Amino acid sequence: MPTFSGVSHVVLTVRDLETSTRWYRDVLGLTSTGGHPGVSFLLHPESKLLFVLVQHERSDGKPFDETRVGLDHLAFLVSGRAELEAWKRTFEERGVTHSPIATESYGQVLVFRDPDNIQLEFFANPGT
Repeated sequence: MPTFSGVSHVVLTVRDLETSTRWYRDVLGLTSTGGHPGVSFLLHPESKLLFVLVQHERSDGKPFDETRVGLDHLAFLVSGRAELEAWKRTFEERGVTHSPIATESYGQVLVFRDPDNIQLEFFANPGT
């Protein structure tokens, strides 16, 4: 069977490109790498994961809803509880609404949402 080596990029549809670009830079520390009308390219410097934000002209303008067919959420792996705590403090400093850190049998998770209500989370594997 053929294989692949990782995730190259994530493309997210947004309602307001300027607002979302600013949020992803300010909250997640992504760096702008360019774009063109209706599209913004943002890079996570450490992982090299590219985020592409797109504002479609034909958008219905409704916020994201994970109960519709498609993406449910996007999770970012962190090293452990200490990193989750650091993100929690960062969110509190920046006014980002978030869940409490939940400890489950499958790991620990901190859930938050972007300006379009896309569910994002930081996830730590069990025992970290």
